[in-house]
Amino acid sequence: MVAPIEAELKFFHCEERSSIATNGGRLSTTEIISAAVNNVWPHVLRAERESGGTLLRKLALKIHQDGNGTLATTEFCIDGPTLGDDRIILFGGTATDTQDDITGSERQYCAGGLVNPITAGSSTIVFAVKHADDLAGVDVGDDIRLTDKLTPASTSGNVEYHTVATKSVSSLQITITTESAIANNYAAYSAGSGGKVGVIYSAGETKASNGTIVKTSAAGGFNSGSFPLLWNNMGADEHEVTHEFTDNSGNFTAISDRFGSLGSGNISADWAPLHPTWGKPLYTIEKEAWEGTWADGDTLVSPMHAAAAFAWEKRSVPVGCPPLSNNKVILVNRSEGL
Repeated sequence: MVAPIEAELKFFHCEERSSIATNGGRLSTTEIISAAVNNVWPHVLRAERESGGTLLRKLALKIHQDGNGTLATTEFCIDGPTLGDDRIILFGGTATDTQDDITGSERQYCAGGLVNPITAGSSTIVFAVKHADDLAGVDVGDDIRLTDKLTPASTSGNVEYHTVATKSVSSLQITITTESAIANNYAAYSAGSGGKVGVIYSAGETKASNGTIVKTSAAGGFNSGSFPLLWNNMGADEHEVTHEFTDNSGNFTAISDRFGSLGSGNISADWAPLHPTWGKPLYTIEKEAWEGTWADGDTLVSPMHAAAAFAWEKRSVPVGCPPLSNNKVILVNRSEGL
């Protein structure tokens, strides 16, 4: 196993981008190109600015690696406040959820700009958010990202991470203390420059995997303990596969609920159907996993999971919002590979 490098961590859109219940869904094959105009969000036109509104977008961070490395930790945060009067919050997603699954009770993670300068050695941060709903977007025990870089890729500026020890709120200002001392000086935030805070959502471990394998056979066995499914992160995807035996000689067909027919195989050979877009194995079954006698009509069904982590962003535009020219939203990822 080789840990994925930064170039092999890529953001992808999910199946649907809309404003209706089916928005979101499973991982797509459409990459989000960093820094491209409207790579995630559409323009906010006059009608929406006048009436206000909200829009949700689900994003996936995929290990797009021709290998089987994993991420021990996968973290997301918003780089800082938007430059316009709109605002963005972040919350966690699953591999299959859609907008219809969102209840409004999800734990949210906010971002804001420093109200006061910070002197190195201090452990107090005061930052402002744009709406009262965002005040719940940080809590004791959360990790935060503190930075004054213009963008995460900037070569000048500082970035550091801290854990929240205490929190208090006054109007739209949040005061936190950190468990460790702040290492650098930061100016107050103004018009895109200065210190800013993003609260971190941790998605945990990220790796390709399968769910519970269900076998329907009187005499056939499947030893996934000694011979687990093997993965290629570029090819692994989110779908369920049914392997159905077509005779008593070990021949089977494989049907994906997403990709349709994956072809046919036999238990005497390793089975590795290819992803229709990426041309890498969706998964590999080693021939040694098959045991006993598989008969015509027997089935082996398994949910398959991509090497991806998911997050939702919610953009809120207030009524009477001024134009949002040159506005930007930056989603930051911090991960540790294995």
